Amino acid sequence: MHPTSKSFLLSTVFLLLTLGLGLSLAAARSPVGRSPVQSPGQEEGSPTGTEESTMDYETAWREVEELVADQRLEAAFTKASEILAAAQEAGLEEEWTRGLIECVTLRLALHGFEEAVRFLRDEPWPSSSIHHSLLQLFYANTLAAYLRAYSWEIEGRERVALEGDVDLKKWTKRQIVEEANDAFLSVWKLREEWGTEPIGAWGAYLEQNNYPPRIRSTLRDVVTYLWVEMLNNTTYWSVSEHSQVYRLPLDELLEGDPTALLEGLGSPDRHPLLVTAGLLADLEAWHMDET
Repeated sequence: MHPTSKSFLLSTVFLLLTLGLGLSLAAARSPVGRSPVQSPGQEEGSPTGTEESTMDYETAWREVEELVADQRLEAAFTKASEILAAAQEAGLEEEWTRGLIECVTLRLALHGFEEAVRFLRDEPWPSSSIHHSLLQLFYANTLAAYLRAYSWEIEGRERVALEGDVDLKKWTKRQIVEEANDAFLSVWKLREEWGTEPIGAWGAYLEQNNYPPRIRSTLRDVVTYLWVEMLNNTTYWSVSEHSQVYRLPLDELLEGDPTALLEGLGSPDRHPLLVTAGLLADLEAWHMDET
C-alpha cells in the first residue's frame, strides 16, 4: 500500500486499539447529495443546458449575497428560488447546482434540517455526473451535520421504514449514517468519469487543503478522503462495530488485496475500517497507475 495511505490507516487503527478514540480530522468542507445514482425528482427529458437564459446570474447572485448580509433570509431564499427555477428551465447545470445548494443552505437557516433535506430530495437535479456528484456530497454532509447537531435526540430513536416522504425526525442514527454512506458510494462509483479533474472544479464549495501541488489534488482524492473522514468518526459507529475493532485482521487492512478489500463496499454490515482500507487501497492503485 502507498506509504501515505498505509500511514493514515495504521494511525487510525493504532488510536482505536490503544486509546479508543477516532480520528479528529478537518470537517467536511461544505454541505455536500442523495443515494440513488438518478437524481431525486429528475424526470426523463430534463433540460440539458441548450436553452437560452435571459437572467443575469452574476447580478442576481450578488443580490442574494446582499440580502443575506442584511439578514433578510426569507427574501434571499425567494430570490435564490427564482434563480434556481430560471437555471432549471434553461438547463444551465452550473447555476442549477449552485441554486440548489444556496436554497438548501438558506432553508437550513430558516426552517431546519428536515425541511432543507426534503427540499433537496424533492427538487430535480442536473444530469451530468460531476454536478450530480457534488450534490450527492452536499447531501451526505448535510446529513452528517444534522447528526452532529442533534445526536443527543437521535440516539433515543427506534428504527422506522424509510418509505414515502422524508421525515428526518424519525430516522435513527444508523439510518442516517447508512443514507450518508449510500450517497458517498454513489459518488465514488462515478470516480472514473471525473476523478482526474482538479479540486478547483468544485472550488466554490470546498475549503481547499494546503497540501503541496499534486498532493490530494484531484476530485478522486477529495471524494475518497471525505468519505474516509466520515467512516473514521467513531461517534457514528454502532456498539458492535466498536467491539469488533480488536478482531479485525491488521495485516489485511494494511496490505490486503484492493479487490478483496472492496468486496461488500455498499453493505451496511461492512466494518468502517474495512471500507476505509478498501477505499485507500483503490486510491493508491489509481495513483500508482497514473505515475
